[in-house]
Amino acid sequence: MTTGRRRDVERFGRKSLPLKAFALFLWPLSAFAVSNLHAAEVIPPKPEKYFNDYAHVASSATVTELNQRLEQFERDTSSQIVVAVYPKMQSDSSIEDYTVRVAQSWGIGQKGKDNGAVLFVFVQDRKMYIQVGYGLEGPCPTPWRSGSLRTRLSRTFATVILMPACTRA
Repeated sequence: MTTGRRRDVERFGRKSLPLKAFALFLWPLSAFAVSNLHAAEVIPPKPEKYFNDYAHVASSATVTELNQRLEQFERDTSSQIVVAVYPKMQSDSSIEDYTVRVAQSWGIGQKGKDNGAVLFVFVQDRKMYIQVGYGLEGPCPTPWRSGSLRTRLSRTFATVILMPACTRA
């Protein structure tokens, strides 16, 4: 009669050694694969200004004016709005997923109040998206952030920023 320990060795011992080695080999690889899930994605550093034109579509006078207006808006309301204009979105994710990761990494708005909003514009992709912090969701309900607002923002953006850039070119 064999003891319990010897039976376990026979059952799980030598025959399972290749399986254990294989599992130990796969475990680090699976962690590497998960960490590289968003490897093609670039999270840009937090902007230093309110209006950030990395695509160079706005004139310097427009950039200065918009920065002053957005700074005054923050002084008046304590809510912070940042505009980031990029040539192209640097991710394979959807615009919603990508912009939420970028906005969370930036931490726009006051700490604890989460009262910030970021307008993302990707010129070559012809996409724009607004990420609003939880602290602004009351003043900025979902219907306001979608549909008609996007139409108005697109027209305003084209009129204020893109048209002067086109006439300069």
